[in-house]
Amino acid sequence: MTACTNTRTNTIARLGFAIVIGWVANALAGAQPFSPLYRAEGILKQQIHGAKPHNDQFWHFSVMEDEDGRWKLEYSTTFPNPKYPFSSRVTVSYDGTNIYSLVVSSHTMNLAAGQIRMEDSGPHSNAGGVSAGPYPLDHSAAVGLLWLAFVGGRYADPGASSLQLPNLIVTDARTDPMTWVCDFEYVMQAAKSRRPLVATGTYVLNTNYVKARVADYVELDEPDTDEAAQIQRLRFRAYRELSGSQLKRAEYKAEEVIEVDGVLVPRVFHCYMAGPIGIDTPNAVLPYVTFEGLVTNVAARVQTNLLPEVEGVVTVSDRRFRYKGDNEWRRLAIYNLKGSTWVVNTNDVNSGATNFAQPPLRKYRTKLTRSAGLHYVVVVLFILACAVPLALVIRANLRKTHLRHGGRT
Repeated sequence: MTACTNTRTNTIARLGFAIVIGWVANALAGAQPFSPLYRAEGILKQQIHGAKPHNDQFWHFSVMEDEDGRWKLEYSTTFPNPKYPFSSRVTVSYDGTNIYSLVVSSHTMNLAAGQIRMEDSGPHSNAGGVSAGPYPLDHSAAVGLLWLAFVGGRYADPGASSLQLPNLIVTDARTDPMTWVCDFEYVMQAAKSRRPLVATGTYVLNTNYVKARVADYVELDEPDTDEAAQIQRLRFRAYRELSGSQLKRAEYKAEEVIEVDGVLVPRVFHCYMAGPIGIDTPNAVLPYVTFEGLVTNVAARVQTNLLPEVEGVVTVSDRRFRYKGDNEWRRLAIYNLKGSTWVVNTNDVNSGATNFAQPPLRKYRTKLTRSAGLHYVVVVLFILACAVPLALVIRANLRKTHLRHGGRT
């Protein structure tokens, strides 16, 4: 191992940097061997500006990516508010077709009537997820940023400077149409690399992409309450009316890059994420977020397993069973993993899972009732989702749905 002194003063930390050349073993239970080009480890710092209480958030992360575009992301964090002594570990993997994720935590964060409540997870301490790739839509802005920094360059044309790329630097890509209504304006790293890397990029809202209803966006979840439907209706209206500086929704820059075995890796990077649009109070001063990322160690020629290691009882929300038709929709199917392996093929779900429950199709909402305090709800969700893995916030509702359809907890 060779160590290099980092002379850059960084608000995250002053840390040494190491490049490891050699085979690094990692014993994980999984069915797919994985030989990534590198393993980058580091720290990501998040600051929410304009919100109280003010607590900085830190993630310790690792990113791995292979020649074929498969990748694996692992990160851990502790909730920044000392009132909620909660921590989690998350693994997200893309096998070239589907995205698998596992969240391990002792608690669930439940939001009810604008209040945060911690719930003991009991035997269901782990939440799993499966969705069609290639974009990690079921995760926070922190995951979206790491995806863009390390993997996103594969989806950009080096000869162009703009494309319509999903904006994953939002708090919840499944419910926010902002994910699908932006142009990505970018510059690629000029130095040669075995795979392309974004140097700078800005997500700019294009009002021509804003459609009339949620059903027009295949991967956007339908609202399941009147309040959620009203928020979506107001979001569409607000997005169509944005102009000027408000159109810039996120901005990314790789300050420093390094080369590891012919591959460029971001060494220091940062990002700005605009806050939620004031749907009820257009003149309100809303919080915004900044991120600072620092890679502290890189290993080359790594060997490991691709899929997350199954731990304990895992309740999976599987979005490969989602459906959006002209009149009906379904978000996902729910089941517990039967053993230590993931259901890779949906045809094998009955042999690889227990308590499989595919909720019935639901009708689209056509009549809405007006709910008070929508601005407050949007801001609370924004602040909470910035800090907590989304699977932990929704798991209480997931479990209730599981029970309704005959599952056991």
